[in-house]
Amino acid sequence: MEHTRVLAIKLIMVALLLFLAFNFFGGASLLNTFVTAIITTGLTYLIGDLWILPDFGNKVATLIDFVVAGLSIWAVQLILTGFGVPLSAVLLASASIAVGEWFFHLYVLKYVF
Repeated sequence: MEHTRVLAIKLIMVALLLFLAFNFFGGASLLNTFVTAIITTGLTYLIGDLWILPDFGNKVATLIDFVVAGLSIWAVQLILTGFGVPLSAVLLASASIAVGEWFFHLYVLKYVF
C-alpha cells in the first residue's frame, strides 16, 4: 500500500515537470507526455529508489535518476514521435526531475524504508 502512494506522488511530480519542460520548448502532446511520465516514473522508481537508494544513498540515487530519466525521456519520445524532443527539453526535464528526486528520496527513506 505504501508503494502505491509513493508511486502516485512520484508520477504526479514527473508528469508535471515533463509537461512544463515540454511546453517550454514545445514538442510533445499531452498523451505523449503522460506515457513518457509513466515509463520514466516506473524506471526511476525501480532503479533509483528501490535498488540504488537503500545501498548507496541520496546523492548517488539522484545522479542515477538524472541519467535514467534523461535516457528514458529521450528513448520514449523517439519511439512515440519518430524524432524525439529537443535535447534542451530532455536536459531541462531530467534536471528538474533530479531536483525533485532529491526531496522525494528523503520522503522515501523516512516513510518506506
